[in-house]
Amino acid sequence: MFLKSDYHDLMPPFPEQEDTSAEKTGFSCFFDLLGRNCGTLLKVNLLFLLSCIPIVTIPLGLFALNQVVGRIVQDQPVKCLQIYGEAFRYILLGLGMGRSETLYFISMAQAGCLAASIHTKS
Repeated sequence: MFLKSDYHDLMPPFPEQEDTSAEKTGFSCFFDLLGRNCGTLLKVNLLFLLSCIPIVTIPLGLFALNQVVGRIVQDQPVKCLQIYGEAFRYILLGLGMGRSETLYFISMAQAGCLAASIHTKS
């Protein structure tokens, strides 16, 4: 009996432990996401600031930022530069919008260029 290596046969089995952890909500969920993805959020915010330097691209940057943060919240794998760039180009090329939104962004770009040219003349 003492020379056997199967001592686990002598002990009673442990009862199975149930998962009693509840899903996090509210502030605990927010701080958990913030702690796990702090570096990713800093990177995507820097990308947002860089893409908003020309004033006209602020809506495009907001859309791309929303796409990246949405994936973070859904616990999907996130590659900041790739997802941000794809979303930015998707809206910039007008693939994700109707004609009215595309015309709006084109007119905003023209207004921005006009304002810049008036500012440089004076």
